[in-house]
Amino acid sequence: MRSLIVAFVIMGVVVVNTRTARAQDTKWYGWKLLVADATSTAVVVTGIKGPRKAQAILIDIGVLGMVLAPPILHGLEDGVGSGTVLASLGLRFGLTSVGALSLGLLMGRNKGGAHGDIFGGIFGGILGGSIGMVIAMAIDDFALARKDVAPGATPRILKLTFAF
Repeated sequence: MRSLIVAFVIMGVVVVNTRTARAQDTKWYGWKLLVADATSTAVVVTGIKGPRKAQAILIDIGVLGMVLAPPILHGLEDGVGSGTVLASLGLRFGLTSVGALSLGLLMGRNKGGAHGDIFGGIFGGILGGSIGMVIAMAIDDFALARKDVAPGATPRILKLTFAF
């Protein structure tokens, strides 16, 4: 019986040591980016379906929100020098551009005419850019939006007590 107790105590010490040996935990803040992306997407869709006079400005504001809001949130969470700001900008510009160019060129290639299919190229560019942006959003929101925090770091709560 005594050896069984000693074994449990040793196991408890090992478990405590492995738990305190972890240098850092990670915190996921991608929900903030998801909110920003969903809001920007809603503004773009509203611009597409909305009144004629407001279409251009709503689409422009929504696209700017898709491209700039998540890097700003990365800068606020991780700090500007952490690298996630530039990675987020690179993903959003790069994948959108690659998608737009590749599908735009593929769908707008010359089909026997002298100038090719201009409408196919425009549609392919919009479709490819949209696919690239969705992929960039997913990578950014779920993979890049992580911050290292010290283990056991909890927000401090101010507790007021009154004595009479």
